[in-house]
Amino acid sequence: NRIPPFSTHHVGVGGLVVSKSNTAKDQVLVIRESRGQFTNWKLPGGLASLGEDFGEAATREVLEETGVHCRFQSILTLRHQHNLQFGRSDIYLIVAMEALSTELRPDDYEVQEARWMDIDQLADSTPHPMLQRALEVYQGQGSALVEETHPSVIPSRPPYLLYHAPGAEDPPQNS
Repeated sequence: NRIPPFSTHHVGVGGLVVSKSNTAKDQVLVIRESRGQFTNWKLPGGLASLGEDFGEAATREVLEETGVHCRFQSILTLRHQHNLQFGRSDIYLIVAMEALSTELRPDDYEVQEARWMDIDQLADSTPHPMLQRALEVYQGQGSALVEETHPSVIPSRPPYLLYHAPGAEDPPQNS
């Protein structure tokens, strides 16, 4: 039997939620956690629930933590790291998201503070390499992965989501 008796990975997502409506510069949604070791501004996000796609998990986490409605656009960065929480491996993604609302209603338990920040200010202030790279990809210095739904080639299985670099037929990213 090759099925492990326990979970081998955690999957987490951070939402790079961008609002283009407030000012001339893109605004990014950031939070400060109420608990935890990371005290700088960070992206809202958290663990995916069983059966949740990346975009669904990010949308849910952003809404729960900040009250902001948003829509998944693409995967910007992905990290795979081992021996973290409970000794398990961790897959973490930062995804680009379009803000559908801008009113902030932070969750008092998880979030100390939430705000909209100029994207350049976040890029200049974050010490985190994964977030720095995600911001670069968002701003056109690399390719994000877009999402497509495809039917399974095995008739009894449900459709699946395929993530890939955009081709000539795909719409422009982050527009």
